[in-house]
Amino acid sequence: MQKIHLIARGIVISGDHVLLVKETSDRYYFLPGGHIEYNEAARDALIREMKEELGASCMALDYVSAVEHKYDMNDETYHEISLVFKCELNGLNYPDPPISLESRIEFEWIAIAELKDHDILPEPMVQIIEDVYNKSVPGNWFSTIEGSFKKVIHG
Repeated sequence: MQKIHLIARGIVISGDHVLLVKETSDRYYFLPGGHIEYNEAARDALIREMKEELGASCMALDYVSAVEHKYDMNDETYHEISLVFKCELNGLNYPDPPISLESRIEFEWIAIAELKDHDILPEPMVQIIEDVYNKSVPGNWFSTIEGSFKKVIHG
């Protein structure tokens, strides 16, 4: 059955580092967060996921952007839309090592200047993180499905 995954993701910046997560069995990094459940607000989903995965209280602050992404894994095509928020975690800052409460994932502080040296998916997230760090206004819609990723700014 084909479906679209709706995900809330958080950009957590501490100093000049950003918090990223990856599956322990994989090399790709992504922003922390998770699936939005039916009838759940995106910000609430992000707060819940941060508590479940890190045991940290999250304050989901500002909406930043949306990223539409398609990828293949295990002979199946996935389609996801990530709603990205800038957020803060109470009690967790760089260089404190983030401890995952789930054995399948691990968290790591990555220097923003070194983001392009890591495999971060979906690709537009690197630009979004840099824009948030530099306090510039990111595009509010990115798509990897429309060819090479496209940044669209409205308003």
